[in-house]
Amino acid sequence: MKPYKIGDYFEIEVKTDERMRAEFEGVLIHNLYSTWSLVYHAELCARRLLEKYLEDDEQGIGYSICIKHLAPTKIGKKVKIKAILRGVENNKFICDIEGYNEDGKKIAEGYQIQVFMKKEELLRKLEG
Repeated sequence: MKPYKIGDYFEIEVKTDERMRAEFEGVLIHNLYSTWSLVYHAELCARRLLEKYLEDDEQGIGYSICIKHLAPTKIGKKVKIKAILRGVENNKFICDIEGYNEDGKKIAEGYQIQVFMKKEELLRKLEG
């Protein structure tokens, strides 16, 4: 892993659309930004942050995520999701997650952890 800086972050802004609605097996539950979309965007942010620090021969893989979806966001509104590097412990890359909608309302908080390792090691685990 390349040298990292605690507090570094990656942020995305997304305009919510119908693909991000709370829907299960084709049944619309709410015309709101879904928790599973929020989790996806949190994972994406944390992954992009990790990628800045991976060496060419390293790979990361998801380990854990814990997100509280604090407030609803209507479809068509923008959301900002941010992953902030909290720390690195052994081979675990730990990010705090925050999310806000375009109205300034905090919609999410939590954390995400990825494990990083040599690509060869990951391939061995996948073959095993």
